[in-house]
Amino acid sequence: MIKAMEGIVLKNSDYQEKSKIIQLFTKEHGLIGVYLKGASDYKNKNYLIAQPITHALFNISYHAGGLSSSFTGDLLNSFSSIKSDFNKNVYVFHLFELLLKTLEQHIASEYLYDLLILVLTEINLTDNILKIETLAMLLETKLLYFLGISPQIDHCVECGSIGNIVNFDVNKGGYVCKNCQDFRSRQFSLDTLFLIRTLYYYNVLNINDMILPNETNIKELRLLLNDYYYSHLGIKTNSMKYFS
Repeated sequence: MIKAMEGIVLKNSDYQEKSKIIQLFTKEHGLIGVYLKGASDYKNKNYLIAQPITHALFNISYHAGGLSSSFTGDLLNSFSSIKSDFNKNVYVFHLFELLLKTLEQHIASEYLYDLLILVLTEINLTDNILKIETLAMLLETKLLYFLGISPQIDHCVECGSIGNIVNFDVNKGGYVCKNCQDFRSRQFSLDTLFLIRTLYYYNVLNINDMILPNETNIKELRLLLNDYYYSHLGIKTNSMKYFS
């Protein structure tokens, strides 16, 4: 059965002479692979909707157990500002690589899909690098919940104490108090500890009113998240080398 399906193209690869396989993140079925006919031919209308960082409505013959197929689709948002800006590209492709490496095929998450659309829309509209970085880390922080590796940010991960929190221990997976801290681990400021908790619980409906952190805390949280994804999932993205 062919049905209209909204999705964001995360990645594409050439297939046969003039077609492509796209990795499509959809609201209804999560991450799926789709054969898109004619998408390698720049004269074909499918060429535009096959490009990464594209939001489109596809007419898809869906197969839950394997590769789906599509012959037509309609562009919803090209996110042209992201595609033409190197800094925006770096952060968006970092997010896409995390999704491709961590999400299972055919597992839907409407919340995560809507959040990705929201983050892409806001990144497309802004030129503020601090906001771009913060939006990327907002999605990364919330993604940890869906992957089942949420950090412990309500109390000490070792003893359960809610007082005297002094650091975030990446290997232990969360906050540590003064009595449980390991001085051999990387030390993060209290502001950065507050920031990760703020983003984790942040109500995305208020994203337009987001108060941006300072550059120092942004850099610290970037180190924390990079270390956390590598420590708990063994993941580093190609974009990480471009982060300042």
